[in-house]
Amino acid sequence: MTFEAMLEEEHDEARKEEKRELVKGFRDDGVPLEIISKRTGLTPEEIKAL
Repeated sequence: MTFEAMLEEEHDEARKEEKRELVKGFRDDGVPLEIISKRTGLTPEEIKAL
């Protein structure tokens, strides 16, 4: 694996973690799961599991 590929992989993982944190925050603030799902592409079950 090249250095550039490693950096890209780390960047992708960081973006996924940021998305998870945002989704958890929306969920915890009472935003309906259907709205979060519509905007993020995650299923309501995936959102509940975070």
